[in-house]
Amino acid sequence: MVKRKVRSLTAGAAALAAAGLAGGFALAGIGTAVAASAPTPPWYSEYSSGQGPVGAITFYNANGQVVTGGSITASGLGAYAVADTADPLAPHTKATLFMYTPVDGTNPLKWSGEQLGLSTNYPNTSAPAPINSTTNPVETNGNGDTDATVQSYVNSYPNTDTSTSDGYGGLYDVRLRVSGGTGGDTSEFWDTVISVSVTGATTADPGGTGGTWAVDYPESAPPTWKSKPVLSGHTKVGQADKCVATAEGATSLTYAWQANGKAISGATKSSYTIPAKLLGRKLTCSVKATNFIGSVSATSPSVKVGLGSALRPVKKPTISGPHKPGKAEKVTAGKWSPKASKVTYQWYVGKKKIRGATKSSFTVSKSDKGKTIHVVVTASATGYAKGSYTTRSVKIT
Repeated sequence: MVKRKVRSLTAGAAALAAAGLAGGFALAGIGTAVAASAPTPPWYSEYSSGQGPVGAITFYNANGQVVTGGSITASGLGAYAVADTADPLAPHTKATLFMYTPVDGTNPLKWSGEQLGLSTNYPNTSAPAPINSTTNPVETNGNGDTDATVQSYVNSYPNTDTSTSDGYGGLYDVRLRVSGGTGGDTSEFWDTVISVSVTGATTADPGGTGGTWAVDYPESAPPTWKSKPVLSGHTKVGQADKCVATAEGATSLTYAWQANGKAISGATKSSYTIPAKLLGRKLTCSVKATNFIGSVSATSPSVKVGLGSALRPVKKPTISGPHKPGKAEKVTAGKWSPKASKVTYQWYVGKKKIRGATKSSFTVSKSDKGKTIHVVVTASATGYAKGSYTTRSVKIT
């Protein structure tokens, strides 16, 4: 096992015993995903802007279960230590656990502490679920390396604060840092606070034996909604609406769209292009925000699907013919977007609508010599507003 001392702190064995430690240690995560009701360490406000943790750490055993208790003489704090958010300065490739001893009145970044074990590579696809599927930083305890025990760390760096008012007594700070890859050097870290209690502590044997630990506060918490789902767009046939939602502490968001409350098959992305068959239906989107601790779900307010935009000609209708009295004129249907399912015609002589002249051909009256003719072509498709186009006028000579 490789250990790297960060700073040294001189303290006698008697000082540890005087701390009155008994029982085990408990985890109290801080960072973006911590539940609002979970207390934060008393020094959290001492970080300057941009100095503090970017998230919390969740510990897992070798079976992929969240660690909630254990022995202070066991290797490290679990088989895996997993950051609850993505690396903000990716891509890094290695994760390392450190432990520090709080000192009241000292900047948290200047506390004494040491590295608990070797830096290990992540992602770790050989780990059990759910660890094997995350791209968040993961420190792995094992595979030739054994993390230091909590007891050995406390023996080396005891918390000698015995005050009952400042809230520092018995607390230790665990930090997960990243390195390697092309992400460069970074001061970013994820953080979990542990309170350590040691049974059987004596002046001669400050570490004692048989200590246990248990979770006092959530290391992390299920995501919380910063903004619940809402539909963004015009909610019209043929157009794409977006489902917009923001969740604090989420490692993934999944989407499901509904029409009149029923799931739409295959509609599982953050955007959805509305088909004609949903005209008049009430559209909603559900979002599930998930992290390693749990998930929360919410559904957007419903919006009624309206007619799509009017059809438009991508190839314009045109009149052809001899342009002579008594002769037949023809008009093309053109091409429309979206594709027209029906096209109708109305012929005009001058500004006068000709009754019954509603086909693609029209025989010009002999009395129309010297006048102009044109056609209004109207295209329609299910779910869309009708589109129309007026051809240019041609003169009958």
